[in-house]
Amino acid sequence: MMNVALIGLGSVGRGVAGMIAKKDLGIIITGIADSKSGCMDRDGLDIAGLLADKARNGYCGDQKICASDVIKKADYDALVEVTPTNAMTGEPAIGYIKAALLQKKHVVTSNKGPIALAYKELRALAAK
Repeated sequence: MMNVALIGLGSVGRGVAGMIAKKDLGIIITGIADSKSGCMDRDGLDIAGLLADKARNGYCGDQKICASDVIKKADYDALVEVTPTNAMTGEPAIGYIKAALLQKKHVVTSNKGPIALAYKELRALAAK
């Protein structure tokens, strides 16, 4: 089994979460966050319930938990980063990716911005 933390619950994030929840892929989402809320459970989250909550009230969890909390505190092997990203700065994706790499976590991102703007720095962090 692989534990993942998912940051971003827009169209892409909801799609990723939904596919993981529907398929027996050997992947457990142990942390999830969007721009408004987040939650963590080392045994795995109820993704169908979280997605229903997100659709109903706009929150995927506790409003006191942010993406940085999930990246720093959740029990995961890989970060799946699918946030909306500023094309000029690459943020917040670059910051999230750096934080995960500094913890020696694997990272998967759908964002081109961090790679275009900070490839050398991110590659160096990944190699450490």
